[in-house]
Amino acid sequence: MPTTLPATTSTETGDARERAARGWFGYGQWNAPYWFVGMEPGGTDDIAWYETWLRLGGTELCDCRDHHLGTSFSKWHVGSRPPVQWTWRRLIQLLLGYEGRPADLDSVSAYQRDKWGALTGDTALAEVSAIRARSIATKLDRTTNLDQRVSILQERLAANEPNFAVFYGTTFRNIYERIAQVKFDAKGYGWSGATLCVLVVHPAARSISSEVKSGDWWIRKGAEIRTIIAQKKPVQGCVTVTAKTVPQSVAPDPARRYSSRPPRPKKAIGSFEPEPSDVIRLLVEDNPKLAASKSYRRFESYRDGMTVGEYKAAVFERLGKTEARKCKVDVKWDSDRNFIQLIRGGQPIDLSIPVWLRRA
Repeated sequence: MPTTLPATTSTETGDARERAARGWFGYGQWNAPYWFVGMEPGGTDDIAWYETWLRLGGTELCDCRDHHLGTSFSKWHVGSRPPVQWTWRRLIQLLLGYEGRPADLDSVSAYQRDKWGALTGDTALAEVSAIRARSIATKLDRTTNLDQRVSILQERLAANEPNFAVFYGTTFRNIYERIAQVKFDAKGYGWSGATLCVLVVHPAARSISSEVKSGDWWIRKGAEIRTIIAQKKPVQGCVTVTAKTVPQSVAPDPARRYSSRPPRPKKAIGSFEPEPSDVIRLLVEDNPKLAASKSYRRFESYRDGMTVGEYKAAVFERLGKTEARKCKVDVKWDSDRNFIQLIRGGQPIDLSIPVWLRRA
């Protein structure tokens, strides 16, 4: 959940820029399945940038579109086909490549306008520093809040377990390894618990090759990430590290979140809400959730052929009322990812899960 800075006097906090330097991390929502982490936002260090963030609530993450429009900068979010932002376009192409969706610039533009860094979307766009700079050569204080911000990013990553976290800008490898608490291998991969962490070049870096500058490279990278996650293969050579990036001797737990997903049966009817009488068919043999997590314990209550109502009753009996309230979201989440299939009236159904529930 977004965290709002505690109320303080102007004397205690200084200006909006100072508050942002301590407590603003970017756009989207922490529980999104896709993370993109950079060193700092580009652009002019304008106080309006931070004051608009405060007006939107001063939370750790805010909505990208709302923030830009609030600063009267509508270029990336208005119109039927807004221009694509130079850095974002390649990261969005990676995401669309991961999902196997069209990744042409028209598709990128639509995603950027409507979903990129949205509070109701699938992305978290985090920055190590909140202070804008035209380039890394710009003189800024990048150290005062660094340790505190790295620690918070560590905690948010570990708590929310996104499918992947892409860290862009290889110059900052050591800082990113502190956040991910892994050492990236030669190909830039490392497992942080159930999250695949990926180190890539900055899309707008001048020194990258013409191949990496192309959209095709980023689309292929997304597909490669999807393959690694689907195969559940730990990346060779990755070891857990401490907050100071000191390698330890123990390799990361290779246990991963997802089991192999069989093709989804063709849907016959659609619905946004599971009904108590819907029958649950398990599509995976092993529990795909993170071991020892509450979602793992709820998943253990599934039995092939039971109804949604019976599933909720089983969770209530084993884990109590609070966990039983999450069953409807569980069913939508697990159905959307082919962990289960719901049968209604003898026919499989597709819940077509809304975006805002994808990481509930």
